Amino acid sequence: MPDKERMTFIYLSGAGTSPDGKQFWQQVKSRTEAEIQTKGFNRAFALRPAIMKWAKGQKHIQTMQYFFLPFFPLFRLLGQGNNMREIALSQLVLARDGYQKFAITPKDITLLAKTF
Repeated sequence: MPDKERMTFIYLSGAGTSPDGKQFWQQVKSRTEAEIQTKGFNRAFALRPAIMKWAKGQKHIQTMQYFFLPFFPLFRLLGQGNNMREIALSQLVLARDGYQKFAITPKDITLLAKTF
């Protein structure tokens, strides 16, 4: 197993992560992101997707996701929607090439997936 100084760590966080967020999960994810940055990895990234559309053939889809489906094109237009394929491709690009930012937004995810 390679030394962590040569490894890339990718944490799937979430949009809205903030140390002073009103919801507890925002604060916890923010502390987790901060802790990851101190662990000595060569590269570390926090993916912060917002609305995710499931992949074709995916099972166990949460009921609330069906509610968002008609609005997904609008979320895409606003730069807040990604599909699972983009999430996966962006992670591969991050591991291969890295990126200039630690916190990867939905727009960054789309951009990274296109460079695969």
